[in-house]
Amino acid sequence: VSTQSTGEGAWNIQRNQRHSMNFLLDATKFDKSVFEGLSVLGQIDDKFIGCVSSSEMLILVDQHAAHERVRLECMLDTIHEGGDPCKGVRRKKVVTPIPIKVSKSDAEFIMNITSKLEHIGFELDASKFHLNIIAIPSFCFTDSGTMNISVDDIIKAFLQGVDQIRDSEGSNLSLPVSLVDYLHSRACHGAIRFGDELTLEQCRVLITQLSHCDLPFQCAHGRPSFAPIIKIKEKEGVQGGGADDNVELSFLKLRSRFRPC
Repeated sequence: VSTQSTGEGAWNIQRNQRHSMNFLLDATKFDKSVFEGLSVLGQIDDKFIGCVSSSEMLILVDQHAAHERVRLECMLDTIHEGGDPCKGVRRKKVVTPIPIKVSKSDAEFIMNITSKLEHIGFELDASKFHLNIIAIPSFCFTDSGTMNISVDDIIKAFLQGVDQIRDSEGSNLSLPVSLVDYLHSRACHGAIRFGDELTLEQCRVLITQLSHCDLPFQCAHGRPSFAPIIKIKEKEGVQGGGADDNVELSFLKLRSRFRPC
């Protein structure tokens, strides 16, 4: 004969469900197949988009992280000439050339890698070891043509590019880290925020856009955009887990993972 009171039994059910919630957060691994048959329920608390997967898992999608990812990948799709990474980063002339002060040996090295620097978005006017940046990545300008990044940050990115080309012996022609961070910041600042209301149709459009991304399950800064909440069938099978029960799911771990940028 069990000596547990009703209250103790209910506490054990809630404890087990909190454990199940944390297990789902730690153990569930998503891939792009989750978008197949994903049903969008709508917005929750002006922060998340509730969805149900074909495997009947309730999922919350962070609306800010999702839109940030969509914006970032749209930017990355347009930064290269003709949309082709092999053709290098699109450049735009600066109004005033930006002088670069380096040692004579560094200047000699830079003058030998001008074509590689152009590939990552920097064009130089170089003569007698006087170096001036005359064009930078076009994504560093606003739509109106104003430079949207400081001269100091341009010089920093340029020197990072020089260093990565030197360190890789010319094989690393990716964007310098500070320019990648700049794109991440732009993606974040223009994205849907927590507190922004979305219609059901807007939620569906955002999830569709996210499904086309290469890395849909994290924002530009690496934080998760998807969180599994509970398997619906398992919830229905819990003793005493009827629709009218006050089941306490632990969102503490979930909250720690979903922090606004």
